[in-house]
Amino acid sequence: MATPTLDPGKVIGHKVLDAAGNKIGQAGQVYQDGSADHQQWVLVKSGLLGRGHLAPMSGANLVADDVQLAFSREQVDGAPDLDMGRPLSAQDESALYQYYGLGAGGSGFPTAKTTERTRGTGMGAGTGMGAGAGEYLVRSEERMQVGTESLEAGHAKLHKWASTERVTRTVPVMHEEVRIDREPIEPGAADVNGYVADWAESEQDMVLHEERAVVRKESVPVERVRMRMEQVTEDVSVTEDLRTEHIDYEEDELLRERAARTQQLRTGTKAGTAEEMDPRNR
Repeated sequence: MATPTLDPGKVIGHKVLDAAGNKIGQAGQVYQDGSADHQQWVLVKSGLLGRGHLAPMSGANLVADDVQLAFSREQVDGAPDLDMGRPLSAQDESALYQYYGLGAGGSGFPTAKTTERTRGTGMGAGTGMGAGAGEYLVRSEERMQVGTESLEAGHAKLHKWASTERVTRTVPVMHEEVRIDREPIEPGAADVNGYVADWAESEQDMVLHEERAVVRKESVPVERVRMRMEQVTEDVSVTEDLRTEHIDYEEDELLRERAARTQQLRTGTKAGTAEEMDPRNR
């Protein structure tokens, strides 16, 4: 049978009374386990430190704004303690059930294998809804830290190879040609004086010459080529999603109504004071 539960919002931050009605501390957090009876545990803080003793809320009642437990102050003071904000482990639950004698008669005694522990609604350390007076919420945000690292970007190499192209050059060349010159002999010319014709065949041979283009190839160095590294700096945009936690202040309906009444009282007081100070009313 499930144990009746109390609203954690009406417990956290309120005074805790023992079975005799004596104040024994303040409710810091409420835990709820996953056993068959859904047992609730309240962390009773009796000092300024963040530690307290755990007490079961079975049989507890709300008396005005206070929480009255069904156990004595001595029982609660001797119960296992717990740091504020630390989750309730299976070992903690086992020790609590044994200490308060709640595990007898097959009442769903919790173990690490069968029990799923959950925090009471609105009491998580991350949300801070169950924080008592003087407790802080820690707001966090992600910040981007951008650096650089050296990675292999690729390989570069020089490769020499040969190609053939057809080149045409124009070169002047000389050759010899035969020209026939005919010159009439004047009668009585001295160089032919006494010449007697022999009426025999005769011939004259001449050797002709010409120039030809001759190609000679030679290899000559024309260029030096080498590789060298040069560092170049450029701006690169980096985009990333960053998370930011926000903390909003909220008031319930009771606080808003009380603030409104206080504001009305202040407004009425100021109006009365102004009326008394008016010289016309003296």
